[in-house]
Amino acid sequence: MTNGSSFPSSFSEKFVFRRRLTHMVNRRAVLNEPEAKNMSRLGLHTTILLTLLRVPLCLVAQENGEPKEVQGQVVVRISPETTVISGPLTKDGFVDFVAAANKFVSKGVTPENNGAIEFVQIMDPDNEWGFFKVLGIEEPTLPAFLKWHDHVNKIAPNSPPLVVQQLLDERSKLQWRPWKSTDNATASLWLTANKRALDGLVESTKKEEFYTPLISVDNSLVGALLPAVQESRELARILLLRAMQRLGDGDHVGAWSDLQACHRLARQVSQGFTIIERLVGIAIERMALSADVTFVQSAVLAPEEIGKYRLQIVNLPAISSMADAIDNCERWMFLDSTQLVARKGVAALDGLTGQTNSLPPFLNRLIRSSVDWNEVMIMGNDWYDRCVEIARTESVLKRRLASQRFDTELQGLAPNISNLTGAAKLLFSSKKTKGREIGAVLVSLLLPAVEAAASAENRVQDYGQMVEIAFALEAYKIKYEQYPQKLVKLTPALLTKIPQDIFKEAPYTYESDGSTYLLYGVGFNFEDDGAKRGVDNVVTSNDWKMRD
Repeated sequence: MTNGSSFPSSFSEKFVFRRRLTHMVNRRAVLNEPEAKNMSRLGLHTTILLTLLRVPLCLVAQENGEPKEVQGQVVVRISPETTVISGPLTKDGFVDFVAAANKFVSKGVTPENNGAIEFVQIMDPDNEWGFFKVLGIEEPTLPAFLKWHDHVNKIAPNSPPLVVQQLLDERSKLQWRPWKSTDNATASLWLTANKRALDGLVESTKKEEFYTPLISVDNSLVGALLPAVQESRELARILLLRAMQRLGDGDHVGAWSDLQACHRLARQVSQGFTIIERLVGIAIERMALSADVTFVQSAVLAPEEIGKYRLQIVNLPAISSMADAIDNCERWMFLDSTQLVARKGVAALDGLTGQTNSLPPFLNRLIRSSVDWNEVMIMGNDWYDRCVEIARTESVLKRRLASQRFDTELQGLAPNISNLTGAAKLLFSSKKTKGREIGAVLVSLLLPAVEAAASAENRVQDYGQMVEIAFALEAYKIKYEQYPQKLVKLTPALLTKIPQDIFKEAPYTYESDGSTYLLYGVGFNFEDDGAKRGVDNVVTSNDWKMRD
């Protein structure tokens, strides 16, 4: 795999994707309180060391010196119950999960159906990401995207940073409301300069696939780089900016074209291997949905046109599922991390902890050779199977209850090594027992927060349903010159059926005086707060609020 030295330092610093950030932010502290304090103070690999060796060093001498590894290496069995997949393998016989992930995601992808080809050309014309060779790009055929700061410096050289930021703030506000080309010359000129690149991007979103390879700085999933993720969010914002400009200029056809491209980009990005790409796809979709409501409430449209646009949203494919990402990416991340420790010792976990601690070689070898790492993987797979089952539960209420029971059980999983007797007993236990204990530590730390991931997916589904209703409400008002008193009036002419609030599995709350309306759901806090400011999932005829 590509070594990190092939990337410019600025690139690596900006884009390197360290899973430890996700683990520390998105995963809860699920160890018992004393162990959680140890984790905070000492780091993950020190905790693993203590799990095996929380006894005086004099006891280590009773292990008869430096332990010997079987035929010079730790054995990891390649099987469905341990590594899940059987290859490809590294030179030393371990599963190459990075290569396997790229093979998995690129299945069926060709240069003709891969929308990432155009994306990479306009966002990385100098091939700084190193994707050209993998994607079969020889020379860019699309112009490079002109970045905002470069544009500002070109039309107003040597502008103070405060001025540049002020212009950016003004530009950001424009992506949420209709505006005319004459309203903001800087933003308008920028869109004109990027017309060919944006038009190429819009066309590329019509392709079925979106494959950008995982390139790892250390041949592990932990060290995978995801440079295209952040850039995709920026391009989504620019598409919305141009859509709102076209809407303000009276070009609703062009505006809708850009909005649909934003929806398609969300789905393309979500096809990536990682949960991060799923979350970014969801974020882009949320932005597009918000702009959809602005569009339908601002454009001069006939009811038939609104109905056509509504169906185009409804008929879009779903965002790639979180359950699939947990089943593959998150599971493989766990297995790959386990392999790293088995191969290199606890120092391999520096990528997860952000710490660098050196251990005496004999202690490192002790940890590697005294644990049945196959048992760690088997245990991890059992827990991930349960995670996936919960994530695939269709009922949000049932899934929430299952997640709560799951989390309670997970909190009691970490081994109790708080006293010398317990630690000494563990030290001289079998490899299999040590494997189960180390597995408990890794599972407790690395297992994803299932409810948080699935809830993010549900929220964007909920937003989409309310946008569908909002489109039908606008069509009804145009036809009857007022909003309906009840949502049922929208059926069957405008909606086949009224979508239900995903979170309470009951109808949305709807109120109208004929000239305005209020539509909202309880949101992921599962409480009806009366659509007060800050409540999730609020749609009104003049303002669409969906708050976290």
